[in-house]
Amino acid sequence: MTSEYEEIVRQNSDRVPEAFDQWVRAFGIEKEIAPICYTVTTWVKHCSLPEATLEQVTLACMDLAISFFYLDDYQHDDYPELFDAFDSNLTGKSPKTQRPAVLAHADLLRRLRAIGRPMDDYLAIRRRLLEEYRLRNSVMRGEATVTFARYVECRLVTIDVYQWFELWLLVEDFRLTPEERSSQALAGSVKLAATFFFLGNDLYSFARDALNGEPNLVCLLRDEQGIPLEQAATKIDQMRVEALRGFTEATEKLLGASSTEQLRRCGQLLRRFVGNATVSRHENPDRYVKPDELLTGASEKTAS
Repeated sequence: MTSEYEEIVRQNSDRVPEAFDQWVRAFGIEKEIAPICYTVTTWVKHCSLPEATLEQVTLACMDLAISFFYLDDYQHDDYPELFDAFDSNLTGKSPKTQRPAVLAHADLLRRLRAIGRPMDDYLAIRRRLLEEYRLRNSVMRGEATVTFARYVECRLVTIDVYQWFELWLLVEDFRLTPEERSSQALAGSVKLAATFFFLGNDLYSFARDALNGEPNLVCLLRDEQGIPLEQAATKIDQMRVEALRGFTEATEKLLGASSTEQLRRCGQLLRRFVGNATVSRHENPDRYVKPDELLTGASEKTAS
């Protein structure tokens, strides 16, 4: 009998790299990957650089699957133990458990280390991601509270733009100098890309977040400002549009003639990621629901 994972791979063979499929099967994580396989491979298909090699695309699928979406969706009560095991893997120690997902994560890190390039920034943002997931899961259980401003800081990390950026710096060997790393145009571009993404995602994921009891910026803004839900959604959407405008301006500086070759490359990567956000969401209607009702409701009330 064909499993859910096998059926997803069969139906989407155009976007699921064979080596990624073999890796999933080798570690026996088909059940863990099945719910996110289409989402992962769709994002990688649209947001990787056009000239990316099959090996790079495969590593991107592995990374996005086990280091992001699997953790992003993990809300079971044993999350502290799982997150601690992933945290331990980041140090290079032997896996703390024989849990298949933990072993697969350790294998991904082994493959990335084998490339032989600096990984400090990649590892640092992955540790930060686990910290923010701990906070989010605590809030969901009523063990902590979070303000709109604090959750914005959380979403800057849990949207995975910084992680995606650092992954491609690693696999493509973008050797940025300290001066390039500290470029205001680069820092601004990455932050604005992340901001554009998480504001859009909290609109598109509103229904799913409500179902799962997960914090959402629309609700936090509504509660803090004492405004209707539709008005809060409209404000979030306006912030999203403003972030996109700022991102476009910032990346123009990165892509300008006075910029370095490496910074221009960074600008191209970020623009491809942001430019394909809409199509990637629209191809994942089960995960991302267009917030038309929220925003239309606000427009109708404004008009009346």
